[in-house]
Amino acid sequence: MESLCSRLRELVQDCIDKHLTTSAIFYADKLVTFSGSAPADVYLLVQAYFAARQFQRALSLLRTSNVVEQNAEFTYLAGCCLAEAGEWEEVLALLGDDEADQEPTAAEDSVLEPPGGGAGVRVQAGMACLRGRAFEALENRGRAAIWYKAALRLDPYCYDAFAALVDGHLLTNEEEVALVEGLRGRLAEGDRWLELLMRVRCKKYFQPEVVEEALRELEAPAAPAPAADAEAATSHQQTVVAEIGTGSGALDPEAAAGGGAAAAAASPIPYMTPPRGVSRSGVEGGSGSNTGTPGTPGGGGGGGGSHGRRGGRGTGARRGARGATTAAAAAVAAAGQETPYAGGSGDERMDDAPASGAHHPHPHHHYQTPHQAHAIHDAASPETAAALAAPLQRRAVVSPADGAGGGGGGGGSGGYGCGLGGNVDVLTCRAELLFHKGEYEAAYALTRAVLLGGSDPYAMQLLPVHIAAGTQLACSGAAGAGPRNDLFLLGHRLTHEHPDLAVSWYAVGCYYLAARQPEAARRYLGRATQLQRGFAPAWLAYGHAFSAQDERDQAMSAYRTAARLFPGLHTPQLGLGAEYCATASLLMAERALLLAYDICPNDPAVCHELGVLMYKCGQVAAAAMWLDRALALVPGGKCTVHWEATLVALGHCMRKLCRFADAARCYGEALALAPASPGTLAALGLVAQLSGDPRVAVERYHAALALRPDDPFTADMLREYAEMAAAEEEAAAAAAGGPGKAPVLAGVR
Repeated sequence: MESLCSRLRELVQDCIDKHLTTSAIFYADKLVTFSGSAPADVYLLVQAYFAARQFQRALSLLRTSNVVEQNAEFTYLAGCCLAEAGEWEEVLALLGDDEADQEPTAAEDSVLEPPGGGAGVRVQAGMACLRGRAFEALENRGRAAIWYKAALRLDPYCYDAFAALVDGHLLTNEEEVALVEGLRGRLAEGDRWLELLMRVRCKKYFQPEVVEEALRELEAPAAPAPAADAEAATSHQQTVVAEIGTGSGALDPEAAAGGGAAAAAASPIPYMTPPRGVSRSGVEGGSGSNTGTPGTPGGGGGGGGSHGRRGGRGTGARRGARGATTAAAAAVAAAGQETPYAGGSGDERMDDAPASGAHHPHPHHHYQTPHQAHAIHDAASPETAAALAAPLQRRAVVSPADGAGGGGGGGGSGGYGCGLGGNVDVLTCRAELLFHKGEYEAAYALTRAVLLGGSDPYAMQLLPVHIAAGTQLACSGAAGAGPRNDLFLLGHRLTHEHPDLAVSWYAVGCYYLAARQPEAARRYLGRATQLQRGFAPAWLAYGHAFSAQDERDQAMSAYRTAARLFPGLHTPQLGLGAEYCATASLLMAERALLLAYDICPNDPAVCHELGVLMYKCGQVAAAAMWLDRALALVPGGKCTVHWEATLVALGHCMRKLCRFADAARCYGEALALAPASPGTLAALGLVAQLSGDPRVAVERYHAALALRPDDPFTADMLREYAEMAAAEEEAAAAAAGGPGKAPVLAGVR
């Protein structure tokens, strides 16, 4: 019977690995009957149910077998079943929510091996991460952040927890960097690549030069392996192949525990995704009182070594170490992050500051709204597109000469790095950095080469920054109709192939934003927010779509929801401040904008909006200070068309301060960026009029009216100036005692 059970265990695991779920369930069900419901075999059957998405059935089996509390792995698997079924309150009831004053290292169910070592991530880290998911689903994001950080403290290789913190914008830039610094000393030797990748995945608003250096080290080719290491690797591969071929030590409960039913009951439970070619049977010999840990790899004799991700370990090191459910807890909560926004046109009466400006999306994206000059920026620093072509053609990108700080951790010197230049995650971080620098063309070219060039058309992590850059280029018209057409085709393909993903409808909504159809954009972006409430780009674009149609209440509602869901983002507060400013709620606008500034003091869009607010409050000198700071913070120090509104607003401040030469300079720079701007031409005419240069003033007024004939301000100023000039001519003629010359503007009425 034991030989039959052993063969069935191998067969069931092989069926699970090959995704033959019906076969796996069939044979695992028979195995449980043959072995008398041994815990290890019950676990295997639950795995098969889980793989077949029969979560309630898996949960029922765990409960009826009375094994949920027997082992941490059973508890964790039961929690996973409840999570997949959407029963988040039950998840917390099962796993518990210990008080944060307990340290995770004091967990009752301790592990003797190093975190992340051997065959897998510690189950305690998985349970902490699952608690975080439960709290996030229940919209208690502060508590979720605590448990995600606890998971990383329990095992720094629990990347799910790190991704949840970063992608969910639960932490500020400083908190993310501090978290990565805290994990540095706990990673295994040779895993510097992981530390660098975590660092570049953080927000890129502060220390962009550090991010650039880390990216170069990741992209630089890896150092060649020494001959001794190559021989050792070859020997290791031959050993693994021999184990797979001969089945050495594989699934023989009698060899591990002395045979009989007791051995079957005490056999260890395999991981849900066990390592290939590794024994799954190494059980503790003797009485069998301690049930083996799921996935405990071991040689046939109950203590043999096994090969894991980072080296092997004996079964004895873990034996009995995970006998009870974990009581892990965490400490310290989370907070925020950043991104920008601004609004307005600058073509109003000269005494109204333009509420236009720099709506900078975080690579996760704000979008430029059609009727407002929202620049999608983020404070970070640039990189050239030329250095980006190579990574797409070969898997190693930056040459040794370019690899700043090379050789870190991965060994080697002289410019060697980690050799991850062509990896999609690294390319995503590179594209995000380019986006934050305002190099939208380079970011779009990089992402387009991967998504549309055939390299990886389904790289989901690249889609948000690709869509953001494409929307920015399409709104500005800087790259012609290409980006808009690409957005249309991408949205069509994604909604056809992945209609259940929020990013698919987000792409469609952004296409309609770029096409100046905000009403249609709202419909699709609303659907994206319903599919995935935790998708920040959709919420921000949703607010922008309402703002584009002056739907202030709905826009503020979208921004408030985003501010609640993503405490690490400053963009929702920035959007709220701009909307409050547009509705003359100046006190509320100041509160929201200062909160955005606290989260992200280096965002020029925040400074722009604060400048507009100060102008509306009559504090012209303070407004000039904020606007000047905004221009100083522009990525690269060179203004683009997205910052034309900031230059116009600064010109208004200089005019109010009677600094007409500075005002004319600001208007001139703005006109160079956007030559067909009637508001800027009218402002130049007014400055020329105040400076006593009537001919230039008339020329500017006429040029403005040629572009926008129905502009009431320019028409009024021109008519008023014509009447004033006619009166002066008549007065001069009367004083001379003769008929006066026809005034220059006599024909203009």
